[in-house]
Amino acid sequence: MALGHSSGPKAWLARNDYTVQVGKGSKRSYNEQAMASLLRAMTPGLVVLERQRAMPRQGATSAYTIGLGEGIWRGVLAALELSYEVTRPQDWQRVVFKGMPGDGKGRALLVAARRLPALDLAPGRRVKHHDGIADAGCMALYGQTRLGGYTQEGAR
Repeated sequence: MALGHSSGPKAWLARNDYTVQVGKGSKRSYNEQAMASLLRAMTPGLVVLERQRAMPRQGATSAYTIGLGEGIWRGVLAALELSYEVTRPQDWQRVVFKGMPGDGKGRALLVAARRLPALDLAPGRRVKHHDGIADAGCMALYGQTRLGGYTQEGAR
């Protein structure tokens, strides 16, 4: 998820930060109250959600959980009356990576590092940059284009 602000793009990786441990093992459940609190604490001009879809050979439980997460985010956004857009990955990538060579996650890491230097791409004790955080940053830049505030100049 990415949030477009009039003061500049902000990005949040909406994954484990908004889930809680349920029972034993790796089972987790969404924390809807925390999701709502995050959005209530700020005034985004636009929230960008990446459209989710099941991948081939993905299990039914995994596909259900992915769809559930998108549905919860949509419900929270609607309840808080916040503007949001659901976009396919190729749509935001076409805008943010316009004119950039290469492909894959490397482009997202490069754009995020150059255009969002305050975005911590390796939070905590991580050594390797987190491409999901870079994607969220790039989605926030895409949100800025939708609000009229981001240009490709300096993005390369």
